Amino acid sequence: MRPRLRSAGRQFSEFFKLFLHRVTNLWLLIFVSTTFRIYIMQDMLTRLSLKYQIGFVGAVGVLGLIVFAAAYFVSNTIQSRHQASVDEAAAMRFALDEVEINLLQARRTEKDFCFAATSDTWPDTRRWSAKFAKAS
Repeated sequence: MRPRLRSAGRQFSEFFKLFLHRVTNLWLLIFVSTTFRIYIMQDMLTRLSLKYQIGFVGAVGVLGLIVFAAAYFVSNTIQSRHQASVDEAAAMRFALDEVEINLLQARRTEKDFCFAATSDTWPDTRRWSAKFAKAS
């Protein structure tokens, strides 16, 4: 016997009912556990004297500051590492631009020499070739 196919509307309504049931149970569980924790914490704090309660609040504050400082230190370390790599990439880009400019100038001088081969263009060619060799 072939199983009966359900319509899309019926599948959606069953899915929605299951989803709603699970979400409701989850919210109920969260509410009960939170309420339970609040009453236990209040009961625990009322058993302590006022000086211990104040000390507890101060300790929680100091612990929060320590966690914040640790997160700041870690993020600052990561950021400085990334900044160093960005600075290195910028320096390499600057050197590459300089090499490219010197190469283009040497090429220009070579073309000038090829078009007008005179003895006064030789020093220019040597100068740009030396600059290119020094930059690379």
